[in-house]
Amino acid sequence: MSGQNKILIVDDDIITRYIAKLIFKDNFEVLEAENGQVALTLLDRHRQDLVFIICDVSMPVMDGFTFLKEKNKFIYNNGIPVIIITSVEIGRASCRERV
Repeated sequence: MSGQNKILIVDDDIITRYIAKLIFKDNFEVLEAENGQVALTLLDRHRQDLVFIICDVSMPVMDGFTFLKEKNKFIYNNGIPVIIITSVEIGRASCRERV
């Protein structure tokens, strides 16, 4: 699937990653990361082919907000849209402060 449009699913929950993969596998090559640190490595390798990223907020090792901060340190990563998902209630003000 080299050269195919790719998406990156970042979530520590294997079931969530599996469901996302089922949803998108017919149209995209789906890359998976169990935390933000692994996601940064995959982002570095595949940034030119990434169409978008789906990222959980609450994860061990590196959470979604830290991943976003690290991702956005490099201008060439800023054009990749990120969809944030979470099962934890977070207020709008708190969310804006973290990103």
